[in-house]
Amino acid sequence: RQAGRARSLPKNAPIAIVGAGFAGLAAASRLIGLGYNDVTIFEATNRTGGRVYPIAFADGYIQLGAEYINGRKNPIYEIARNLNVFEADNDEEEGDDPLEDGILAAGDCTVSQNDRNEFAGFASPLKDKYESMAGQGDQTRSIGQLYSQDYQRFLSNQRGTDKKSVYDALTRLYRSSYEAEWSADWNDVSLMITGWSKNLDVMLCPTISQELDQFY
Repeated sequence: RQAGRARSLPKNAPIAIVGAGFAGLAAASRLIGLGYNDVTIFEATNRTGGRVYPIAFADGYIQLGAEYINGRKNPIYEIARNLNVFEADNDEEEGDDPLEDGILAAGDCTVSQNDRNEFAGFASPLKDKYESMAGQGDQTRSIGQLYSQDYQRFLSNQRGTDKKSVYDALTRLYRSSYEAEWSADWNDVSLMITGWSKNLDVMLCPTISQELDQFY
């Protein structure tokens, strides 16, 4: 019904688009291409582009709005493929490790490789540990609660060092990897999500399988 109503609009009808992000700009471009000549984009910030947000860094740029492209049957995947901007396709669960890849700094101080290695030795095994706990039926505690307990034990083994502020900064980075993945505060993220494949085995039905196949 909505598509039919849009096709019946006169070419001089005023059209408002909320947001000058990727979708808003694409919608405006499409409408103008179809001959609509009174298209206005309303944007609350002082810039266009939405999550397309490059900023200068070192001798190049980084994208503050960069994200993983989930699934090949995805219009963003097609755009990126046609532009040949992929570094690599990753069909595995493993991705770049934020504790090992890139440049890390806490405030104005670069984090030393020794500090990174020390923290990574503590934090990197936690995901597998939490998945194992979820598989054994421990699904009531949050990721944040478990990490807080493990982190306090880690700090207690670091007596005589003044690295707590550095480890706190690395903790915020580690935490962000969970919160970016699940779009939620990790104190609100149940341990059960780390065992998501087991939950899908129970929930999956042919209809859901067909829906998932549209994206993968």
